[in-house]
Amino acid sequence: MMNRQNVFIFGRQMLTRLFSIVRDATSRDPLHHSFTWDLSQNVTRAPFRSATVGVSGCVTPGGELLLPHKGRTVMGYEKLLLQGIPFSRLLLGPETEVQLSDLAGNAMSVPVICAAMLAAICAPELRREDHKNKLASLSRYALGQKFDSANGAVLAQRGDLHDVDRGTGIQKFPECFVHIAKGLADNAYFSSVLCTCESSGRTTNDPKILECKDCGMGICHDCLGRHQTESHDLKEIGDDVGPDIRPDPNVFERELRSAMPSILRMGEGWENSIDDCKGLESYSFQLQQVDRKKGHMEFTYGAWEDHGSARQVAEIRVAIGRIGTLDPDVGLAVYIKCFAPAIRHKDPFRGSLQDSARLILKFKRNESSSPTCKWEIRGLDKKCTLQIVGSQSCPSQRVQVGLCDVAHKVLKAHKPMKQFIPTFHSRNNMLAYHPKWKTWPQVIDISGDSSDRINGSYRRLKCKQTVVHSALWRRDGTSDGLPPMYIYIRPDVVRSGLDVAVVSQTPSYNDNMEICELKDWIPENSLAESTHKTQAKFLNWDHAPANLNLEIPNPTMVVTNSGSWNQSNSAGSILCEVKELSKDIIQSLLQHSENSHINDSVEMDLVGRSGTANAKRLSILAAPSLLKCAAEGRLPLDLSKWYKLDSSSGFGICETNVPWRPEAKWEEIKGRKGNFMRVYDAEESNAYYHVSHSFITSFIYST
Repeated sequence: MMNRQNVFIFGRQMLTRLFSIVRDATSRDPLHHSFTWDLSQNVTRAPFRSATVGVSGCVTPGGELLLPHKGRTVMGYEKLLLQGIPFSRLLLGPETEVQLSDLAGNAMSVPVICAAMLAAICAPELRREDHKNKLASLSRYALGQKFDSANGAVLAQRGDLHDVDRGTGIQKFPECFVHIAKGLADNAYFSSVLCTCESSGRTTNDPKILECKDCGMGICHDCLGRHQTESHDLKEIGDDVGPDIRPDPNVFERELRSAMPSILRMGEGWENSIDDCKGLESYSFQLQQVDRKKGHMEFTYGAWEDHGSARQVAEIRVAIGRIGTLDPDVGLAVYIKCFAPAIRHKDPFRGSLQDSARLILKFKRNESSSPTCKWEIRGLDKKCTLQIVGSQSCPSQRVQVGLCDVAHKVLKAHKPMKQFIPTFHSRNNMLAYHPKWKTWPQVIDISGDSSDRINGSYRRLKCKQTVVHSALWRRDGTSDGLPPMYIYIRPDVVRSGLDVAVVSQTPSYNDNMEICELKDWIPENSLAESTHKTQAKFLNWDHAPANLNLEIPNPTMVVTNSGSWNQSNSAGSILCEVKELSKDIIQSLLQHSENSHINDSVEMDLVGRSGTANAKRLSILAAPSLLKCAAEGRLPLDLSKWYKLDSSSGFGICETNVPWRPEAKWEEIKGRKGNFMRVYDAEESNAYYHVSHSFITSFIYST
């Protein structure tokens, strides 16, 4: 429990950090940008924004690192990962978050230690080469790969479906997914995150859920008194949203997994239509992740080189539920993203990758007919100059948070250090406020669009904190068919570049519905006549050829049930068997195992030295089929059910599975009477270490 004084100090630290970030010349919104704040230190001792983006604060045993854009602190296992320690390979038990944080805070950065060791190993040889040739080539010390000559390109021969016949009777994407979406889209929406209290996995018991008619922020009636919602125009979502109507998210996820295919494949024609899709027709896309998002459920399929042992080359995201914020209909959205531009060796792309293709289907709740599936591919971006004029001034975001002329004068007189000077070019001063920093336009008029899609008058909405910098303008829809349009600022979450103002069909940047990007534009530019003209880039989508489609290939492995579960069998029971594995898949699964001969039965290590690598390989290749089998209820054990163990099993007291820890002894420190030191017997500690590495796991995986 925190007393009032601690709450006051905590709130003061938060406000100080918030004001300092907003006070910067390049303002960032900590609710939408990545920051790491050390709340365990005094405000004057810990930096709250680093000169180098992507760098967290110092991990200390008692440190509380806050991620404001996530709404939580850094967890113990995340602190271990920051130190480069593989969390999944540690033999941990019921350690608390405090103990994990202590473990991470008292550790050293493993990558730094490895770099120092590698430098010490290579330095003598490099020194000898330098004495011989006077010019040693560092390229000789680079690790060579089999496909280095391709310069990082995605090759078809590295795909698991290369030279594999597509077969007959292959089910097409519309035949499967349209039926799934039409039957489950409503439940996907009701089981999604509809209130901020549901982001941790729970479902609110309050039957009344409210939604802002302007920005789409959702909140239940129980949370209404704990949030500042005065700036939002709230309305009830409907009368049929309640704990008895909304499905349980975990149960519904299993229902979706049983209905969704665990593997996808790109049909013929993608490589000829999209340059970034070269070679992807030879890869299978395995279901890797199911996420409960705001308004919908999202499935992520991934494609990997060399049967999961190399790079990920592409992904397919499938969203079922409400596709766009404030959209009255539900539907299905599919996005294909190719990683080829970012993983190539020559001139790789840096930044956020755009989707290469998409498919959006919306279903009317009262209509039985299904929409036509029409794929769209990324077209050429059209650039033009728009006239953006603002009027009817209103307080800017800096004024709303309480900044005054003192902050402006101090920042103007400040001489920043070189590492704090932004490296990207902008027509606005990056080291001081805009001359009109106190005001923003209440109304923005846009003209100059030859297609007349975004022309019109946009009025600022009063929603605060739910959009970046509380900056949101809307052009209302018209009776002649013009849809509503929104202007908001899309954040560069990692702060590696400038935020981008966009024009979109929805008020949320998470919907991927942007139509136009305004280059180097801030709201103050619309109030100065010299910056009324703004360069814009329209994000166009073209209709894809009719033959482009996704396929559901025949499964490359078959999961079979192995009978009923026998608890009394001391040797254990087989949950399931995966058959018809190809030789390449088996070799990939056994890559990190010792004595991995194809003709032998090899038990896979999932907790020891090779546990992390084996677990990752298993999750890529076999886990999608295993999880689908479990979701369909074909396992002899129900993984969501608690089973009563036999009292004679000795669970928890068996020395084989739960070895006794060495007892600590206290010895008096010589020369310091009354002071004792805790010591352990070295041989007992060493024996305990070896026994703990040889315990019997609950589940054994063998190939």
